[in-house]
Amino acid sequence: MEEKDNNVKQVDSFLRRITGKSLTQEHMKEGEKHKELLADAIEDLEKETERLIQEKEELEGSFKQTGEDINLTQSEETKLRSRITTLVDKESELMSKKIELQEKLENLKSKMSKVSKIKDELKDV
Repeated sequence: MEEKDNNVKQVDSFLRRITGKSLTQEHMKEGEKHKELLADAIEDLEKETERLIQEKEELEGSFKQTGEDINLTQSEETKLRSRITTLVDKESELMSKKIELQEKLENLKSKMSKVSKIKDELKDV
């Protein structure tokens, strides 16, 4: 209370020096209204600050989770790429075997054709 009285005396002294008039009851009431408005504004700002802090924490948590998800996805991608490489190598090996077997089949068909031709020739003899 003493601090409040001291503040009022300082304001009153300041006004007397500046305007030559003393602090009136009207000024006191108006000052109280402003004080209440400022207190309400400060309270609103504190609530908004708390809300923003909570929102920031949620965003940071979401950011951290997203980073972890990215790392997991990259790890899975690496495994899948490795598996694809293995499958491509196996496919290449199977294609080589297929070509080799086709060549053998063509050679066998050619031999069978020759044998059949010889057989036909021998029948004619």
